[in-house]
Amino acid sequence: MKRIPLVLASAAAGAFFILALPLSGLIDHSARPGSNAIVDWYSQTAARQSIALRSAMTGVPDLDDPASIRRGAGHFQLVCAACHGSPEAPAARFAEDMSPRPPALTAWRPEARLFQTIKYGIRHSAMPAWPSLMRDDEVWDMVAFVRRLPTMNAIEYAALAHGDADPGTCASCHGETGEGRDNAFPRLDIQSPQYLADALAAFRDGSRQSGTMMAAARQLTDAQIAELSQTFGQRLPVGPAADNELGARIAREGIVSRDVPACDTCHGPTGRVDFPRLAGQPVDYLRLQLELFQKHGAERGGRHAEVMAKVVEDALEEGPHRLEPEEIEAVAEHYGQ
Repeated sequence: MKRIPLVLASAAAGAFFILALPLSGLIDHSARPGSNAIVDWYSQTAARQSIALRSAMTGVPDLDDPASIRRGAGHFQLVCAACHGSPEAPAARFAEDMSPRPPALTAWRPEARLFQTIKYGIRHSAMPAWPSLMRDDEVWDMVAFVRRLPTMNAIEYAALAHGDADPGTCASCHGETGEGRDNAFPRLDIQSPQYLADALAAFRDGSRQSGTMMAAARQLTDAQIAELSQTFGQRLPVGPAADNELGARIAREGIVSRDVPACDTCHGPTGRVDFPRLAGQPVDYLRLQLELFQKHGAERGGRHAEVMAKVVEDALEEGPHRLEPEEIEAVAEHYGQ
């Protein structure tokens, strides 16, 4: 029994040491590379183990979709290449002075661990969390690209990341005239300048959720938003490409029994200029946007988020406004490329 107080005293002393050591200031926490190998080892080991544990139960979706890989490539070039480098160019000079130094992504890493790292970032490093925690689809796009990165040469990387456009520009993803590159990105040329300006402003202030576009728009001035909107917003007339009877009926008439309005009222050829045109967008993009409204409601953000959330509402108790999955698919196919 005498050993119990001794054990408790030892535990208390150990706890005091653990708390007092960092408070003493004796541990060197400077960012100078190699300043404290023990602290670096501890932090990096803790991060790796945390990522491994938290990714253990993460389900990995199909990551072979070429459009998903291309979207990830565009964002990697815009945000990640400066620190990690790419097959086209080495990392920026400032990355060499970081501690820990961002790794060159030249080796395969487990997809679930990539997801955990990209979505949540790593504390005490330069690796940030994804700007929008509700956009797992964008994080998986990045995973789809990064898992392919070790096998790419400079030509293959450039073709995916920006094509013939200047790296990191709007045209590198959306095309020189906003036509939407390779059916992987939404078209801009079918929208009005007013709608594009509203969307960019919403991405800039974070009221519309997209980690990709929030990162792209954060540094834009009002004058740049106005210029880009005029450059890409042309509102070209595009008719529906698919003959989907159910989707066409919902677009023209809505669903009266559930008080779902006709899509064409706001989004058709004669719809308001502050609403997006739908005809001509990629089917996958349209389906995803409707699913985001259904999953996240008004939190998805954007000027008309509350209206759309009611249209596609998927509450625990069925309300008067709701689109079923097959109806979402039908509408996307009706309007989509």
